[in-house]
Amino acid sequence: MPPPDVLAVTALSVVTGALVVFGGDSGVGGIGFVGLIAVLALTLYRLEWGVYAFLAAVLMIDQFEVPEFSSFTYTIQYFNNINVIPYLPRISAAAFSPLDLHLALLFAIYLVGLVLRTAPAPRKPVGWPMALGFLAWIMFEFIAGAGRGGDMTAALWELRGLGYMLISYTLFSQIIRTREQIRAVIWVCILALTFKGIEGTIRFAGLGFTLDGHDALLTHEDPVFFITLWALHAGLALYGCSTPQRTFLLFANIPLTLGFYAANRRAAFASLGASLAIFLAIMPREKILHILKRTAPVLPIIVLYVVLFWGSTSRIASPLNQIRSGFVDDQQTLGDRNYYSNLYRKLENFNLAYTVRFYPLVGIGFGTKYYQPLELVKINYALRDYMAHNNILWLLVKIGGVGFLVFWLFVDVLGVRGAMIARATHDPYLKAVAVMIVIAIINQLVAAYFDLHLVRYRTMLYMGALMGLLTGLHALLPAAPEASTTAGQPLHPQGGTT
Repeated sequence: MPPPDVLAVTALSVVTGALVVFGGDSGVGGIGFVGLIAVLALTLYRLEWGVYAFLAAVLMIDQFEVPEFSSFTYTIQYFNNINVIPYLPRISAAAFSPLDLHLALLFAIYLVGLVLRTAPAPRKPVGWPMALGFLAWIMFEFIAGAGRGGDMTAALWELRGLGYMLISYTLFSQIIRTREQIRAVIWVCILALTFKGIEGTIRFAGLGFTLDGHDALLTHEDPVFFITLWALHAGLALYGCSTPQRTFLLFANIPLTLGFYAANRRAAFASLGASLAIFLAIMPREKILHILKRTAPVLPIIVLYVVLFWGSTSRIASPLNQIRSGFVDDQQTLGDRNYYSNLYRKLENFNLAYTVRFYPLVGIGFGTKYYQPLELVKINYALRDYMAHNNILWLLVKIGGVGFLVFWLFVDVLGVRGAMIARATHDPYLKAVAVMIVIAIINQLVAAYFDLHLVRYRTMLYMGALMGLLTGLHALLPAAPEASTTAGQPLHPQGGTT
């Protein structure tokens, strides 16, 4: 066998040659090729490392381009189908994305590990009966949509986000098992989202700390993600967990806060308020009293700010105006853009509610258009007639009351189980992570009420990953007498639910 230095030089030569051959004019293809080799090597060496790389890619790479900003993380086009990626050879049949290939690689290596008995045995994820029920129902709705003459291509686009959530949930529940692995996953979340916060902060600072006429400086998903890190930081602080992650988050709050503001998303402000309410509901009474004591000096300042700047058009009132826009309807207060955006969404909601009346139990299925008794204006969105901004009401239209009930049972079981884990574990770090997961679930669903967060891949993959972590947290519970859940299933210290 050649000596290691010869192998290293050979490998470097291959990588350099690949950069020249596949790089093209921009070099994106070459860098992507090197990234592919690195991810493959990491995954073959340690499967959980491949999972970390997958989560990092999901959180750092943009699915959609921020208008008027060129971002390398979007240029990679990790979420786009290969047949439309410009730096790759044109293969018309390649109607799948690098993300799909990445997931297939992870599952293939895991299955090979099961066959060779090098991977841990499969286990039942927390909430798995409801997950299977929801999967079966959306498959039924796919068939129902086809039976009604629906567009199957549109149906696949509608289903993709929900499918990614279930896949990510399954993947993380099987592979992430130890406390160290959970800590590593959280580090990936912290570092990747801090990177996005810094990206937004740089754009914000470059414009003189103004939006300078831009609608937003980050994608819709990013500020929703930032809220989960604030929940984690608050949990670590309240549970008295001294960890490098808590120290890092203390400083990361600066770019996260500036990035949150620069993202300029009303849905994120709404989900932030709901997340705060859920956080207070989860916390033990003594922790809530501690919060009130610490925040008491700040409350008069907040009240004064609201009184002084309610209705103001100054720059300092911008966060307040984003919140205020959810409670007022007049065009003068909202401005043209927000006024017509609200009006469009109200028309959508009316059309969705009208459609539900005809299909209350089973839904219209995926790939079918919802009724439009109130015709919507033409917007630059190919799936306008299939998807709607209010993704919660959209889901009810698509899967009907029966499927809607199954969906809420699934997410509610996970939310309740996360809250129970936070109370049952004696580990302050795991308590904080459990609280973060519960907040992430609620946060995502509230944001989906205002925008397309159930069909965006990044949000659904992140939500599924954190849901999957609950299985690892549950398995780490200390041995204790069985405690009944609201679903009547006992909590076992090992191996998930029965």
